[in-house]
Amino acid sequence: MNKKGSHVGIVLSFTIFVTALIFIYSILGSPLKMEIDKNNELNFLEQNVLKLAGEEVYVARVYDNSASGNCSEIQTPDTNFSAPAVVAFANGQEIGSSISGSLTKIDSGEGFVKIYYSDKGLVNSKSQTGTSCNSITPKSIEKRYFVLEGLVLNMLDNYTNNYDSLKGSLEIGADREFNLLFVNSSKDVLGTEKNPSQIEVFAKEIETEYLATNGKLEVGKIILQIW
Repeated sequence: MNKKGSHVGIVLSFTIFVTALIFIYSILGSPLKMEIDKNNELNFLEQNVLKLAGEEVYVARVYDNSASGNCSEIQTPDTNFSAPAVVAFANGQEIGSSISGSLTKIDSGEGFVKIYYSDKGLVNSKSQTGTSCNSITPKSIEKRYFVLEGLVLNMLDNYTNNYDSLKGSLEIGADREFNLLFVNSSKDVLGTEKNPSQIEVFAKEIETEYLATNGKLEVGKIILQIW
């Protein structure tokens, strides 16, 4: 038996195998790495967009069955709020609400009421201007993170008018470009879309619950593209 020849054959076979692996990687490795890098960038962009699109919002829940007077009031959870940073809902409909000093006033006798506080784009369409209100105690007050329609619309405005500044805030590389669109609950597509300079574009749709400017919880999508 020729052991030397057998050894040379094994070495030769191994060399061919390694060379084949290197060849395959040279063909597939670079595009695969590029795809992984782009997906990582896309996930990073999603995190930064959601940071700018939302904030913690105070949510107060009260039960008010007052039969007398035309308004009730609770202590406002944060003294930095001012009108129109409050919207109140009962039975899915907006009711009168307003902030007066350290107090929040709402229409009385509405039963279960949910009150949202935010100075980032809430639009109060029903103010409460009553006097001699009934003082009530909230069932609960908590801070919850919400994507806010007002903040999303502000980002879309910055995309159109301050693209480079927004790009920096989102920590997007200088050699990258991106699109940012918002599909609201009415299926309206909002935002200005750039034409990608490359064929290969990575995209992601983020379905999210958001607090609309009228204080209602809605479901929409944020669409991201990067190239």
